[in-house]
Amino acid sequence: GILFSGVMINEYHVIPPRAESFKSSAFCSADCLNAFLEEAGETMHIVGVILHSHLLGVKMSARLIHNGVETEIARDDNYDFNLQLTRMLKEEVTVYPGDTLIAECTYGTTRKNSVVYGVYGTPE
Repeated sequence: GILFSGVMINEYHVIPPRAESFKSSAFCSADCLNAFLEEAGETMHIVGVILHSHLLGVKMSARLIHNGVETEIARDDNYDFNLQLTRMLKEEVTVYPGDTLIAECTYGTTRKNSVVYGVYGTPE
């Protein structure tokens, strides 16, 4: 199956103008994941990740917290909108009840003169 995790794209996702580095994080909490895993009836095995942002995204990462220990699943410190691809993991990551997933995107808005609101357009 496929699990999407990230920041909800809507008018409440606000990115300030003229920011060299603005981080936005999304958490798929234990409560959220527990419901998903319960419905699936088993643990989840992550074998690949697609990091996705629009043109203002400059860095991205996906992490897992299991038993209080944070592990990096995928990271791109030089995110390029034109190079979106599935990153197959060297080792699969198992997600258990009680775990938390974190998706983080860093935006660069140095060329924007006004606030950017979360929308579906590629330029944002």
